[in-house]
Amino acid sequence: MSHFAGFLRRSDADSESFGSVDREIQGRTLLALSRNTTLKAEQRQDSRFWIAASTVPTWSASIMVERREHGFGVVAGDPLFVEAEETPQIQNSVAKVFEALCAGSIGRLVHTRGMFCAVTWAASCDRLVIATDRLANRSLYYKFEHDRFLFATSLRLLRQMTQEQEVVDEQGLAEHLFFGQSLGERTVLGGVKVLVPGQALILQRDAPPLTRVYADYTNTPRAVLSYDEAESRLHQCFSVAVRRRLSAGRQEAFLSGGLDSRAVVAELIDQGQTLDTFCTAYRDSTDDIVSEQVATALGTRHVSWHRTPADRVLVALDPFAVYARDHFPSANGPGPRKLWSGDGGSVTLGHVYMSAASVETASGALNTDKVRKLFPTLRMRPTRQISRQLTKHFSELATAGAMAELSKCQAAAPDRRLFHFYMRNDQARHLYHHLDSIDLTQIELLTPFFDADFVTLVASLPTAWFLDHKIYNSWINRFHCGAGNIYWQSYPGHLPSPHAMPPSANDQWRAEWYSTRAVRSAYSGLAATLCARRDRLAFDYASKTVLQVCRLLNFAGMERYNYEISHARNMISVLGDV
Repeated sequence: MSHFAGFLRRSDADSESFGSVDREIQGRTLLALSRNTTLKAEQRQDSRFWIAASTVPTWSASIMVERREHGFGVVAGDPLFVEAEETPQIQNSVAKVFEALCAGSIGRLVHTRGMFCAVTWAASCDRLVIATDRLANRSLYYKFEHDRFLFATSLRLLRQMTQEQEVVDEQGLAEHLFFGQSLGERTVLGGVKVLVPGQALILQRDAPPLTRVYADYTNTPRAVLSYDEAESRLHQCFSVAVRRRLSAGRQEAFLSGGLDSRAVVAELIDQGQTLDTFCTAYRDSTDDIVSEQVATALGTRHVSWHRTPADRVLVALDPFAVYARDHFPSANGPGPRKLWSGDGGSVTLGHVYMSAASVETASGALNTDKVRKLFPTLRMRPTRQISRQLTKHFSELATAGAMAELSKCQAAAPDRRLFHFYMRNDQARHLYHHLDSIDLTQIELLTPFFDADFVTLVASLPTAWFLDHKIYNSWINRFHCGAGNIYWQSYPGHLPSPHAMPPSANDQWRAEWYSTRAVRSAYSGLAATLCARRDRLAFDYASKTVLQVCRLLNFAGMERYNYEISHARNMISVLGDV
């Protein structure tokens, strides 16, 4: 799937033609959908509804679905609709999701296991439905504007459709500043929302908008399993998650020096697949050397691309798939492809952001002090480009937002509330940056760690078993190919690998990588580029004066304030002119 966008006119039902404003919106949207000129946009329209979609032909199913008796719409991604069949075909999954939404049978989406978003319009009953998957891994934004309801798969597209003057949602921006993303349904723009996990939104004439949550992980009951039984069940569930996503032919996968991508590659090997693997890393770093060792041991054809710390500065906001597109030639030739990825593993199975102390704090009654204890960055000043007074205001907003999102997890077992906070927020938006550029990379990610059954199983087990990578470090040994026999990188404070680190490997997170003239030069050039931009909203929260000072400091050999340059880039990436 690439992207889709459209709108519903909530009035003028008898009009047979769209007006000049409608046509202007259509033109801007089609232009934004045509960044990749090889992708042709499909359109459908009636007297009130219009939709356009451009398709990366990775999946065999058509993105645009039309049934004379139902209506028309788009189901993007692979829903993996599991009902009678354990490993569903995408054509069947797309059809079932489309028919369920057209019929208003939202509850049937509980049978989905994969990543998707969808919109359907049934003119016969005047019903529009938009929906996302059970983890909201697939982004779908929307906005009510005058008499139109706008929707799009990326914030970039939605901004092209709006007629109103854009304003910042300070709550959403505050959350982005302290958490790296807005929380819940919020975005950084006023009036623009995003669907949350397992959510559908229904619009019908003469009725208020109705939101429906068809699946909620937070009320997952506790499984009655011993530790060994749980570890075995997790391995079986992961195996099924990989099998569901398999297609015929040679497989392609990311492979780093950590556990997440290794687990995916190991399961593919155990299932008898032939693999090409890819790693991008600093030369002689742990990722570089360990990924080569794993590829040799498991028998994959491995490709490494050696970037530098200066490269990382310049392309820090590029989605990872760009590297694969440019440096990982496919055995199947150029064009759209599917790549296996370990995205989601560190949080679902590794519980990387959590500790016994933070789990205990989140399990009780919440107040401002406890939330700030859970998220220490709320007590920090992340940039000098925003005044102390405004930073304090933003910190208060972000604290209130975090407390509100944690309160939505109160139905969970006390030890699971913090896990659900991260799944509903951090992990729900984890792939949005990749998805926004999917029309350019033409790469779909296959992510078995985000399988709905796998996440549900994790949520049903005691949190203590997962902390510090405890169960992960033993679980990796269940793969028959010997994936657990080679050193892996571990997070600081988590259980280390039982194997010795290769003596020639260098930790890629050590500060020395970034204390070079090349890195300072890269930051200096970045500051100059940012200063040359004119972004109305972004520079309300970033300072060209600070950027110029940081540029001079880099010339003088100081990199201490490079984070200020990164802050300005971050503001432009989320608020910059489109």
